[in-house]
Amino acid sequence: KQSDGSYKLIIDIKDHNYDGGSYNIHAYGKDSNGKMTFIGATKANVVIEPMTATSVTASASGNKIVTTIKGIKAPGGIKAISVPIWSDVNRQDDLVWYSAEKQSDGSYTVTMDIKDHNYNGGTYQIHVYGTETSGKMTLLGNTTVNITATKPMTATTVKAVVNENIITATVSGITAPNGISSILIPVWSDVNGQGDIKWYTATKKTDGSYQATIDAKNHNGDSGTYSIHAYGVESDGRSVFLGNTAVTVRYVETPIMGATSVTAAQ
Repeated sequence: KQSDGSYKLIIDIKDHNYDGGSYNIHAYGKDSNGKMTFIGATKANVVIEPMTATSVTASASGNKIVTTIKGIKAPGGIKAISVPIWSDVNRQDDLVWYSAEKQSDGSYTVTMDIKDHNYNGGTYQIHVYGTETSGKMTLLGNTTVNITATKPMTATTVKAVVNENIITATVSGITAPNGISSILIPVWSDVNGQGDIKWYTATKKTDGSYQATIDAKNHNGDSGTYSIHAYGVESDGRSVFLGNTAVTVRYVETPIMGATSVTAAQ
């Protein structure tokens, strides 16, 4: 009720799915006896402006690209901000859709690592879409950024030799632009699949290679083929497959110390 005796009601379209268009408004009065009477009706036309953003920018650092979306206006409410990104290498075969996260200043950001885009270097295409509460999707803008790819760790050879029951695995010619955290060697025999798999941490040698020693007794003393894989863990924690090999082991039981006789004399 207003001071002039009229009655006023404010309606927020967020309570009506942010729908635009014509709204039907009916008014009913209820007297002190509880009787309800239709008073009248009218209509109001609501125009919903589409979601917009003032800027879409991207910057590259190392192997990562950070995309920032600022100045978002969303009369229809924000359900999600989606950012499809792909490199110009082989068109859109590395296309990935990312969900942007809202920041304390109201902007939205996405951090992308080129490891998820085949480590492609060159130009990356970045588009930004806003999805309103109603489900309507609107293009908010696009940009591009150039990045020089830092290739993942590689190795020229992964080999192994057998001496009786001992396997020595060696990884040589390692190139690690992103630094080396560790070299891991998973090993298993072909008996019962990977039931005996064990992961060994290789040790760096003076010539720059990495080496791990494996005793077949730690693999149930199995004879036959042993599969040996090598993985490099880079300084940022990512794991890269470096190669694999296989060897054949003929397990020999180690004889137990014994004696033909034990005697005593006084």
